Amino acid sequence: MRKLYWSSTCANCRQGRLLFQNDITNERVYVHCEECEWGWLHPEDLGDVAKGFLTLLSDFETTDPTLEEIQRSEWRDHIAGSFEE
Repeated sequence: MRKLYWSSTCANCRQGRLLFQNDITNERVYVHCEECEWGWLHPEDLGDVAKGFLTLLSDFETTDPTLEEIQRSEWRDHIAGSFEE
């Protein structure tokens, strides 16, 4: 079972939750939409679709971050909730 953390609703599709992901290739936490796969690297860019990117076109490996990894990142104040899958 996976425990996933999310930040807010996607500004691009306005449907999906923005799930936290750990980019292990570049050693950073980011968010991506569970519906449209649009992502953002920095919390200050969340409302700006133009500053996002299509995560499916990115060439890096990811894992689900732990709560501690998110709390150590610039996203620490943007955790809205969690769920298990």
